[in-house]
Amino acid sequence: AVTPLLRFYPDYDMSFFLGYVTCIPAYAHFLLRVETSFAHHVRHVYSCLVNRETYAQIHLAKEQLLEAMNRDFVGLLKVQLPVSMLSIYFAPEILTALKLPLHQSHIFQLSTLTSLGIVMLQVQILYLLYFDRPAAAAIPALLYAALNALFTWLTIKVGYGLYGLGHLAAAFTAATVGVMLNART
Repeated sequence: AVTPLLRFYPDYDMSFFLGYVTCIPAYAHFLLRVETSFAHHVRHVYSCLVNRETYAQIHLAKEQLLEAMNRDFVGLLKVQLPVSMLSIYFAPEILTALKLPLHQSHIFQLSTLTSLGIVMLQVQILYLLYFDRPAAAAIPALLYAALNALFTWLTIKVGYGLYGLGHLAAAFTAATVGVMLNART
């Protein structure tokens, strides 16, 4: 233990670090898309509102924004899914190349999927914040924190074979809630 409340477990911690590294392409893609396409469309919608454009123009701007959101999110998945799937498939080879024990393979595989879920969650939260919905953005964030704590506690009780599964379930559940909240925006 690092402190009484902060524990560390090298098998888990190293596997999750590597899993998060696999999502660098998704973060790069999202950062570039948010700073270009999505932000441009958000500003356009707000300028239509501020300039009191016609309903048809505002509606068109909103439709373009939604199309950009969907296109960017699908683009993120197109960039990241091959990286994640290859990392999962070649987990033993990756761990061997890094001189890490192979019994960490399942944790690395779960962490690779988990990191994809975390990226999707962060994207949804950021979209909600862009739409000035901080209370709605707090819902998936708090849900993730609560579910992660609960599921982690449960999987620790079950044993080593499920390490990482709780984190995965929490990430994808909260990301799904974020998608549903954004669908109502």
